[in-house]
Formats: sequence, C-alpha cells, structure tokens
Amino acid sequence: MAVTRRATAVHRIRRIGATSTPRQAGDPSADSSARRAYGSPGNFHPPLVGSPPGRSRQGRSISRRQTLLLSATLPEDVLRLTQRYQRDPKQVRIATEQPTVKKIRQSYVSVDEDRKLPLLTRILKDEKPSQSIIFVERKRWAENLYGALRTEVPAVAMIHGDLPQGMRDRVMEAFRLGRIKHLVATDVVGRGIDVKDISHVVNYDIPEDPEAYVHRIGRTGRIGANGIAIAFVSPDQGDRLTKVEMFINQILEKREVEGFESVKPKPSGPEKGPEAPKPPSQPVFGRRVKKYSNRL
Repeated sequence: MAVTRRATAVHRIRRIGATSTPRQAGDPSADSSARRAYGSPGNFHPPLVGSPPGRSRQGRSISRRQTLLLSATLPEDVLRLTQRYQRDPKQVRIATEQPTVKKIRQSYVSVDEDRKLPLLTRILKDEKPSQSIIFVERKRWAENLYGALRTEVPAVAMIHGDLPQGMRDRVMEAFRLGRIKHLVATDVVGRGIDVKDISHVVNYDIPEDPEAYVHRIGRTGRIGANGIAIAFVSPDQGDRLTKVEMFINQILEKREVEGFESVKPKPSGPEKGPEAPKPPSQPVFGRRVKKYSNRL
C-alpha cells in the first residue's frame, strides 16, 4: 500500500508540473505572483539552470532579469565564470585604499617544506601568542598539520568546510572563550572568524591569490590592536611573495629565527681543478685527410 500511495503521489506531482503554470492554470494567486515578478502573467517564463544568459525555458529573452555574483575575492577562475554565464558583467569592488592595517607587523620566513612544522612549533613556544590562527590551503593539509601540532603544543583545534556544522560551532565557541589557543583553518572558514584577542596569524601555506592573504591577516589587529602576521615561503614560492607585496604595495620584512636552520644549505660538489687539455679530434674512420682518386 505504501508503494502504491507513493507512486500515486509522484504521478500527481508530475501531472501538476507538466500542466500547471501560472499562465495556464488561471490561479489568481499565481497570476499575481507572476505579475509582481514579470509585469504581467503573460511574461512569465521560468529560467532553467544551464540556459544561455538571458534566455528562458521557452528560449525567449528576459531583459529585466539581473544576475548578481557576490564573492570576497575575484580570482581568475571566478572571472571566467562571469564571462560565461553573464552578459556584459560589471565589477563593483568595495575596498579601502590601503588593503592592510599599519598596526599589523608583517614578515616572512624562507623555509623548506619539511622544516615548516618545527619552525611553527618554535615560533609558538617562543612568542607565546594569546591566540593564533594557522592558515593552510587544503582540508587534508589542515588535518595533517593538526594531528602533528597537537602533540607539540597544547590547546590546538582544527576547522574546515568538511566538518559538521555542529562541530564547527563548538570549535568556534571554544575559540571565542579562549579555551582554544591555536586554530588550524582553511580560507573558506577562516574568513568568517571574528575574535578580538588573536595576536598572531601564520600563513603556513602562502596563498596564490593576494586577496586571500589580505583576508587572512585581517583576522588579527582588530579594533585598533597590534597584530603579527608571519608567512612561510618555500624557496620555490618567490613569485607568490612578489604578488602579495605588489598587491599591498609593501615589502615584507625577512625574518630570521635565531638558532634555527629553516633552509638546509645545498651540498657543494667537489672542487674542480684546472681542466685537462682536450685531445685532438679524430676524423671518422681514423682518416685524417680525405684522399681523392687520381684516375681522372
């Protein structure tokens, strides 16, 4: 019986969806909704997802429809989407003339990839921040860093988009109350963090997008307080550092950690002596001079 009822309900839904539209049903409430949205019931053509920009289900143009795309940053991938799904898109940027706060002391450390975790542990133990956020690029990297860091530093937690909403709420509540001192986070979740006692922001992975860097370090230095932002830059990420400096119009200070070797020196090869003289070149087949026949 349950299967029969369900099949009947689905059949009714399909029939309603196939035959009932505000134009055809003649329902006064539907007509009024269509009139409010499109001016008159006859102009109601609900658009389909994936349809060309400005086209409706019936292929007719909808000149009054507007599509808005809101994003904290506009990287190249997002801009390509606007060109694909919007007609003549206009960009409206709301930003201050100075993207970063002067009271945030910004610096970077050149460090090898396998030396990042010891360097982070050393900084957290030496400077003893009141609270800190460590930003990474990917969720899996956040989990790996959290698992390694929790054995070295107390009061560490992790937050990223794959965690259940209830768990994210509990982590953020504990972070606001100060029970969590160090939070490993990704960009998507980190942008919504607003805690006034954050003294340090560590870019464990320097981002490709300079705007993401600005959003990250903006978690510290809140309400006029001083803040410290440190970026870990591996030797092959100099281009990312240059993009950040050009975007914020500021040269970041290079930081050295006393007594810590962040970059291992490259092994030098054996010293080369004077080159031996090259032997004279031997002609092919051992013949020095080409001999011609005297028969002509």
